[in-house]
Amino acid sequence: MPKAKPDNSAQTPLVEAIKLPVGILIDDTRHKEVELRPITLGESYEASFKARETDLQALVDLACMTHVPALGRCLSYDELAGCSRQDGREIEQARMRLEKKEQRQATTSA
Repeated sequence: MPKAKPDNSAQTPLVEAIKLPVGILIDDTRHKEVELRPITLGESYEASFKARETDLQALVDLACMTHVPALGRCLSYDELAGCSRQDGREIEQARMRLEKKEQRQATTSA
């Protein structure tokens, strides 16, 4: 009987890489390759404290989660808020997939 492969999912960093249909324009360059990564409660609070009073918390967190590898950083609130609806839909769907992966990882490592 073959041995079961060990479950290393708890050790795998969670990332949801996507290619945006339009791309987010930053400094005259359209960035289509982005990665979503989970954020901690502390990162969410830190982003909230840096946010303006009129910023939407859901976008504050989503911007913090959305990393642009070509820039080596996450999006700012204004960069995310200025993206196309098509890109926004793709980012939101990637966020939901990432959260499902995070939940599965939490239940398999418990």
